[in-house]
Amino acid sequence: MEQLNFSVFSILQNDKKIKIISNRKHILISPASHYVTTKDKMERAIGTIEKEMEERVKYFKSKNKLIEAQRIEERTNFDMEMTKEESRKEKDRMNPKVFMYGIFIFIFIATYGVFNNNMSFLIESRGIGDAATSGTVTALFLVGGVLGGLIFGPLNKKLNDYMYCVGFGFLVIGYLLVYAANGLPILFLGAVISGMSISQCMPQSLLGATNCSKVAAVTAACMVIHVGGQLGTFLGTYFYTPVPLLFSDSVDFRYVFAAAMAAIMVVVCAVCVTIANKKESSAA
Repeated sequence: MEQLNFSVFSILQNDKKIKIISNRKHILISPASHYVTTKDKMERAIGTIEKEMEERVKYFKSKNKLIEAQRIEERTNFDMEMTKEESRKEKDRMNPKVFMYGIFIFIFIATYGVFNNNMSFLIESRGIGDAATSGTVTALFLVGGVLGGLIFGPLNKKLNDYMYCVGFGFLVIGYLLVYAANGLPILFLGAVISGMSISQCMPQSLLGATNCSKVAAVTAACMVIHVGGQLGTFLGTYFYTPVPLLFSDSVDFRYVFAAAMAAIMVVVCAVCVTIANKKESSAA
């Protein structure tokens, strides 16, 4: 077997030449975990230790050495719990579904932002109001979010992760109403329905990420959702402004384009959720 030689060098030298500090014939590479055995072997070892502990506790009690019996039982149980806990840490990784929720909420928030980003321009181009009208529409948009929250609970019990389809569906209907509105009543209705979408997708993202994660990974899962939403807010304008301009320079068309994207996401979400649920069921 060919012998390898290793050189230890310093990267903190001021000169450009790498200075070799020493040469070695062997190095130590530590494992990522102290527990490098298999799960089956660990369970058998814990069972053996537990059996031996029971025998020693029984022995000490037979000799009326109650303090010794209590100490060895407490110490052994503590060590076994620590061993089990360390072995569980390998399983506390992020559930892949969390990233699916993060992508969904990223696309949703980007599409959701089209409403407020373009409403004042739309009202001005159609000549159906002024700044006060834009403020009223925005207020109704927010009212829609409140109303949407009232139906989230009952729908979530039946649909669970398919709530994303409902949320994107509200955007489709709301944006098409905004596009077709030739007066304020239809525009107001479109604002309310569009606003109802946020109360379906955002709670479902947090709820889904929390439910599918272990306790140790819940914080990280919620962070994925938060970052996804923030990125959607920031990057949405860079997609929904220049891309529709490739087809039309009309502000109205941006709502049609966003509605089309939302319709596509209804299908995408339904397919992805169905596949994820099947994989989860087969794994269980």
